[in-house]
Amino acid sequence: MKKIAWLILLLVASVCLTARPADIQLSGRMSDITRDPTGPYNLQVQLLEINDVLLIWENPVYVNLPMGYRIYCNGNMVRYIPGANVTDCLLEDICEGCHQFYVTAYYDTGCESTPSNIAEIMITSDAENTMNVKAPALKVYPCPARYDVSFSLQGGKTGAPATVGIYNLKGQLLRQYSLTCGETKLWDRKDSYGKSVSEGIYYLKADTAAGSLCRKLTLLK
Repeated sequence: MKKIAWLILLLVASVCLTARPADIQLSGRMSDITRDPTGPYNLQVQLLEINDVLLIWENPVYVNLPMGYRIYCNGNMVRYIPGANVTDCLLEDICEGCHQFYVTAYYDTGCESTPSNIAEIMITSDAENTMNVKAPALKVYPCPARYDVSFSLQGGKTGAPATVGIYNLKGQLLRQYSLTCGETKLWDRKDSYGKSVSEGIYYLKADTAAGSLCRKLTLLK
């Protein structure tokens, strides 16, 4: 009889142990525990043309991929971008003034991540500064590119000096060139130390007398 009683106790204990993980999963708590609340980080803003703003950020490795990203300006959501791996957003025709931006990740459960850092930018009227200066256009070819990339400033005042910087998604300056409007330069996909960069998304930013210009570039293998 004692042996039978011990066997019954062991059987009951094994049933209880095997049931606990299932109970946790059915309760829905597992999804709350594993969800990564960490939001985008290293947000940077760049002024394009006169009042267009480019936002660039980095995404952590989420446990559960988000449905998309919410863009906030001065505390108000101004754009929703669907997709799990979005890292940039262009906002056009931003009014004059000081603006603060941040980004969050949004999940299908209605959960929103913690916000990124706040990036601030001041937009002012450049009418007086650009009245007598014809704004050039930054041309990048090819895009996407598998090999070397050519870029030039076209349409502005011929011979006007400018500086073009090549940046990664972290906002780090990889290479810088000096050129004049109408001149074409070639980037060999190497940084300032002569090291080849990997495939991915990069940005070319040109600083001219008429303002700053920025173009997105995708490098392939």
